[in-house]
Amino acid sequence: MKVIINQGLKKYTIVIEESYSVKDVADIMETLTEIPANSQKLIYKGRMLQFEDKIANISLKEGDKLMLLGRKHCSEEQASLQEILQIEKSVDKQEKRLHELQAEVEGIQKGWLEGDILKESCANQQKKAKAMGEYFMQLLEKLDRVKTDNEHKSARLRKKSVINRIQVSLK
Repeated sequence: MKVIINQGLKKYTIVIEESYSVKDVADIMETLTEIPANSQKLIYKGRMLQFEDKIANISLKEGDKLMLLGRKHCSEEQASLQEILQIEKSVDKQEKRLHELQAEVEGIQKGWLEGDILKESCANQQKKAKAMGEYFMQLLEKLDRVKTDNEHKSARLRKKSVINRIQVSLK
């Protein structure tokens, strides 16, 4: 059967079988639009279709229209996102270390250590805190070097989110 897929101002007519799944339709649309199938949302009669839905079960008929939502992923944006995700993993690890350091400091504040051990431990905690601050600053510098153009909205938002997390950790 022939169905019409509307994507923005563009219309595509495709031939599908009732045995197809929505994922099969998304795969066809990926070849036509270059929008990755996993980034697509197909809507029929106001309902977002799930990839596992079968065409026969959604009562799609000859000539019916579906709406396709989704965006192409630019290779530059994808590269920027990958860099940002690597930096975000480093932030995750550093935040975990920071929480461990905070727990150690709380233990010291509760008076679990005495005398020379207390002084040595405080000096050690100060060194760790300073090193963590420097590492967070290095991560900010790395993020600053990641190029994100105005049209790369998802990369820009992710970058901003990571920057905010680092800033909170530095406080």
